[in-house]
Amino acid sequence: MSGATIIFYLLAALTLVSGLLAVTTRMIFRAAIYLLFSLIGIAGIYFWLQYEFIAAVQIVVYVGGIVVLIIFSIFLTQQAGDELPRQKMGRQLFSALAAFCGLALVMLQLYQHSFVKTNSPAIEPSVANIGNQMLGVDDNGYALPFEVVSILLLAAMIGCIVIALKSKPDKIMNKEQGISNNEVHFLFISAALFFIGVYGFFTRRNLVTMLMSVELILNSVNLNFIAFNKYLWPDRLDGVFFTIFIIAIAAAEAAVAIAIIINLYRSHQSIDVENAEELKF
Repeated sequence: MSGATIIFYLLAALTLVSGLLAVTTRMIFRAAIYLLFSLIGIAGIYFWLQYEFIAAVQIVVYVGGIVVLIIFSIFLTQQAGDELPRQKMGRQLFSALAAFCGLALVMLQLYQHSFVKTNSPAIEPSVANIGNQMLGVDDNGYALPFEVVSILLLAAMIGCIVIALKSKPDKIMNKEQGISNNEVHFLFISAALFFIGVYGFFTRRNLVTMLMSVELILNSVNLNFIAFNKYLWPDRLDGVFFTIFIIAIAAAEAAVAIAIIINLYRSHQSIDVENAEELKF
């Protein structure tokens, strides 16, 4: 076993174990830290795949931005050292069973089907190539989606300000060809991470931890895009662009979600979804 293979398995273990701990621990601040390590592990996998630009975007946006926002929301809405309420055993068993069955189904499909790799020459995912194609207006250009995502981010920023600055109401409610082994490994990691996020989303009632689970799901999708781009379509950069757009949309989603969480806490003094029984608050 080569050194590169060992590094890959270490990064995969860091990503999956940290993601699992993030959705199972009852200490919400520890959950944020575990999420941080899981996202760092994904960035390390991008580096291992030699997609340095995507790894840098992952670190800057996710590790340096979204996780900081999540930690910020934890400090604003509750004590960082408090334990989350224990979830019902039936909900945990159902979520675990659903996640396991989904993972087993995905892996069965992966082993029964093959993917056809392109024979076209590969394109280096350098910053220059990514920038030229992203701002291109030809058939392979992504200038229009780039502008659409820019408008979405602007709308998200305005929405965050409007939601977060809402005044506190006077009355507070107190209601309770063949597929290679490398590709199988990457697809297994992404599928496992996806269903870890699904398990966390189904079992958690705290909005911040549910947001963490959504971030794990989105990162599993990004990992899939990069793996397919690396091994099946190296002559295109579509997977890179979809990953960039998902990261940008995830940043907007996290900002809006945290603004909603803060506003919910102001009105209900709680961020438990079972205490939020009204669409307008």
